[in-house]
Amino acid sequence: MHINQQLVALQSPQQQSVKQAIPEEPSKKKGKENKKTGEVKKACSSFIHFSTSEMPKVKQLHPDLKQVEIMREIGSLWNRLNEEQKQPYIEMAERDKLRYQKEVQMQ
Repeated sequence: MHINQQLVALQSPQQQSVKQAIPEEPSKKKGKENKKTGEVKKACSSFIHFSTSEMPKVKQLHPDLKQVEIMREIGSLWNRLNEEQKQPYIEMAERDKLRYQKEVQMQ
């Protein structure tokens, strides 16, 4: 059982129903912002986009690896890609860069 499930199990039924009755407020963010400082989130590189998409796959294939080893494996996968295979991630990075520039101008 996960920690959150354990905590919910320890709560009384009344506490659980109160939490369910309170609706969460919708997010009022204009764009991607840094949670701590409220600054616009910087653009991610093509490698970061690749690692974000590959992380769950590598974790599923190698559940026993530590985070450092997973990142090492992702880096190795990235280095084995040719330019054509990297192109979708490069395009994502370019779009993210445009998003960042647009949001910075809006401030």
